[in-house]
Amino acid sequence: MIHNRMGYEDTMLRGNMIDSSLFELKYLSQLDLSFNDFKGSSIPASLGSMKQLQYLNLSYANFAGIVPNQLGNLSNLRTIDLSGSYDLIVDAFMWASNLSSLEYLDMSRVNLNTTKDLVKVLSTLPSLVKLHLSESGLDNTINLPRTNCLNSTQLFTKVQHLDLSDNSFEGEFPCFLRNMTSLSYLDLSRNYFNSSSSSDLHFVTSSNLFHLGLSFNSLNHEADWISDFMRDKCHLKSLNLGGNHFHGDISGAFKNVSGCWSKKLESLFLGYNDFSGHLPEELFELNQLKELDVSYTNLSGPIPSSLGYLRALTELDVSSNQLSGEIPISLGQLSNLEWIDISHNAFEGTLTEAHFANLSKLEHLWAEYNYMLKLRVGYDWVPHFQLKFLSLRSVKIGVVLDVGDNKLSGKLPHWNYPPELIVLRLRNNEFHGSIPSVYCQLYDLQIMDLAENNLTGNIPRCFGNLEGMVKGAAASYGVFLGVSLSKVMMEYTKTSAYVVNLDLSSNYLVGDIPPELTNLAALVSLNLSHNHLGGIIPRKIGDIKSLESLDLSGNNLSGTIPESLSKLNYLSFLSLSNNDLSGQIPTGPQLQTLNNTLIYEGNPGLCGDPLLKKCRINSETPPNVENDAGDDDDRDRYDKIYLSAFIISGVATGFWGYFGILVFKRRWRVALFRHMDSIIGKIIDRIIF
Repeated sequence: MIHNRMGYEDTMLRGNMIDSSLFELKYLSQLDLSFNDFKGSSIPASLGSMKQLQYLNLSYANFAGIVPNQLGNLSNLRTIDLSGSYDLIVDAFMWASNLSSLEYLDMSRVNLNTTKDLVKVLSTLPSLVKLHLSESGLDNTINLPRTNCLNSTQLFTKVQHLDLSDNSFEGEFPCFLRNMTSLSYLDLSRNYFNSSSSSDLHFVTSSNLFHLGLSFNSLNHEADWISDFMRDKCHLKSLNLGGNHFHGDISGAFKNVSGCWSKKLESLFLGYNDFSGHLPEELFELNQLKELDVSYTNLSGPIPSSLGYLRALTELDVSSNQLSGEIPISLGQLSNLEWIDISHNAFEGTLTEAHFANLSKLEHLWAEYNYMLKLRVGYDWVPHFQLKFLSLRSVKIGVVLDVGDNKLSGKLPHWNYPPELIVLRLRNNEFHGSIPSVYCQLYDLQIMDLAENNLTGNIPRCFGNLEGMVKGAAASYGVFLGVSLSKVMMEYTKTSAYVVNLDLSSNYLVGDIPPELTNLAALVSLNLSHNHLGGIIPRKIGDIKSLESLDLSGNNLSGTIPESLSKLNYLSFLSLSNNDLSGQIPTGPQLQTLNNTLIYEGNPGLCGDPLLKKCRINSETPPNVENDAGDDDDRDRYDKIYLSAFIISGVATGFWGYFGILVFKRRWRVALFRHMDSIIGKIIDRIIF
């Protein structure tokens, strides 16, 4: 076997032809070339020489052209799979009439639109058990027997598995289906069958049927047709009737639920129909049911509390109806539930941790657009599940939303967050894209943790307007109830009222650190580490007076460390490592206590304590337009200029104030000079004598 089932590019065979040496393996019984890339080349006719082959799989291998007639020489074939290459064309099909041992034939996604004698040849294959012809361009022109069933009594009589989905058949169901007494799997989904006759109750009579797919056709029946049809289908496990025109009150459509089928049914899809009425109580007696879909069916009323009886349920979709009332607490008993969609309804009341009590396997939760529904769980509640998808748009979620440490993906949600939200924790998921500006409208927010995602773009400058981080906490988070769907518990205790935190670390954010962040005076912890931020550290970083922890490591920051950093009297953790900072490290009472050199490692341009590298006394500080040190030098220069101007003006004022008087007062001037002559005379007398 030379197959590539995992589809990995580096293990995929590529080429325009198969090596001819392969055809020399005359005794080879199994050949699997699936999931490779033969670049649209033809299936080699030489394959017909490998007459011992019993298994041939050429699926999804990018073959093209006409299937060679030589494949008809492989008379020992039991399995042939040509699926997944729509550029592959079956023109004449008579070659297959020689394959008397053929049990499995798959030509799904192969072009059969012009195939000659398809039905005629298929009817001659005595051993055929499984037949897949989905998405192959088939329509009524292949002349499936419909009305003259006497001519089709021998057609597909041994076939157990028939897939004709995703084609263009229309009209009534073909009557040969009634003669397929061995049929166990039938899929006619996504065609144009449109019969509304009551005779359709018997269009398939096999008592062995376990799967029936009729979705997305144009079937037009009353709701009661469903239970009447299923009455004698004792082995039925999967029924898909979605996307048709079934109509009428569904409330009593399962009145015969006590029938033998009710003990086996595992999947029921009724969505996208025109039903009315309430959810049938009898549905919740199907204790083997794993999948239930009644979405888009115009249903109203509540979900019965008997929902909890469906202990095997893995998927539940009741979305886009007019369902109302409270969600029953019995939902929490569905320990196998992985996927639930209750969105676009009129549910009300409150979802609490009791509704999720035993949902350890839950991965997807849709609850959006239930405007009267609230979601409230205790701040110390730790769920037993890990979500991959969550949608709560328009649901009232309280003041704490913690869905961190899940596997949620997509862009950051634009839910209608309540303006009073205090805690938003979305860390350690797989969110991507930019941070939406709507987050700037969460004015009361005191904890925003978006760390460890794949976020890109700039840090919004409007974060500087988050009042909760400017003024600080007015109350304890511990007294509030909110949503905490985090796998790892984050404790919101009474002391949490003082832990105002902004964490955007471990993403792919770019641009500079917005100076507006220095408005967040109540911020206790700021972590922007491990991004791709550039530019300088804002010179007013010291204005965040409450800051106890600052981590800007692992970015591309440059320039000097602002002098204002030394004003942070409560700073107990600092990391500026692995940037491109330079110049002298500021000093200050609190900053001096942080003497671990690892704080500054990876910045070869830094000098001064606590590093061993000393700064040169006369060295100039690197220029930095927004740096405090630069501002101090400027202020010193201007102070000297002002001082000189002041002294000069003082001297000038004194000089002219004194001598100006002498110019205008002659008597003062004569008296002054006489006095000076007297003093000079006395000095000369003392010197001479």
